[in-house]
Amino acid sequence: MTTKQSSGLCVADLEATVASEFREAGFSIEASVAIAELSVCALCSVLGGSQVYWPKTMLNRYRDRRIYQLANGHNSAELAQQFDLAKSRIEQIVRDGRQKRGRL
Repeated sequence: MTTKQSSGLCVADLEATVASEFREAGFSIEASVAIAELSVCALCSVLGGSQVYWPKTMLNRYRDRRIYQLANGHNSAELAQQFDLAKSRIEQIVRDGRQKRGRL
């Protein structure tokens, strides 16, 4: 994989982060690593050599979806600690999620 090798540590860090996210989502180690490699190689082939701006709002939307998925009505304090947010912010995210998705 020449793209991965020539791009250095940043690509390796991205690959490790992607694999970790898939592991947390319940994928096996092997599947997580394979998906991460394919994903990062695809990004490198499309974006290679470019400077890319990754907006924080994109990460916040992902975080909020994850919080909403994990919320069970009784674990706001745990989620607040896990995501380094105030309990009231967790509760707001869950309320917003209910309005948008109509569940939980």
